[in-house]
Amino acid sequence: MVRSLFPERTDPPPRERHIHFIRQSIKIARRALANGRHPFGCILVDEDGQILFTQGNIDTLNHAEATLCRTAWSNLSPSDLWKCTLYTNFEPCAMCAGSIYWANIGTVVYGCTEEKLLSLTGDDSENMTLNLSCRHLFKTGQKDVRVFGPFEEIADEVPFLCHQYNPNMLLKLAANTNGIGVSLWIIDLKVRKISFTITLLLQNNTGRYIDRRYRSERCLIAYTNGF
Repeated sequence: MVRSLFPERTDPPPRERHIHFIRQSIKIARRALANGRHPFGCILVDEDGQILFTQGNIDTLNHAEATLCRTAWSNLSPSDLWKCTLYTNFEPCAMCAGSIYWANIGTVVYGCTEEKLLSLTGDDSENMTLNLSCRHLFKTGQKDVRVFGPFEEIADEVPFLCHQYNPNMLLKLAANTNGIGVSLWIIDLKVRKISFTITLLLQNNTGRYIDRRYRSERCLIAYTNGF
């Protein structure tokens, strides 16, 4: 191996810092969703905790992590990249893990596993998720890519952006709105519990509320007067 590619890295930061930056990647995922794209996002952070690049999902082939890797590779040296950490809301797929490996990024941190994503998306034709751990992929290579995740503390924060792909969800609008907005409750039919809430704005006076951030066929539209 060419040792200059692999300078010494600092010790991993505290768990709280990992969680902080995963939450930053979730913000990028929300931004992607607001632009009509799938809700995946990632950031690249240097050893000093500075965010160098951010990237949301573009399309089926141009995933957030793979796209960020190409940008980072064009702007930083391989030795600098080895000391960087890529944070992402979901575990990188095989394509993105391969991009991370070849971009020489030394550390990956993710919120939820690829297996969890598969359970949320199922056989959705827009997101035919693999069930392959990035740890397994990295172990087949020749680089000591460090991997941290998943993080149970934010398990409920990461996957909520993908629930609109899951047909086994039920929509209910809460009528107690204070006159300006409502809460959209996503209820898992299997366990009959509220998975998360988000805020919607009032569209008109007919009782219909639409979150325009959702552009998929399963547009999240409901009425205040029942399920």
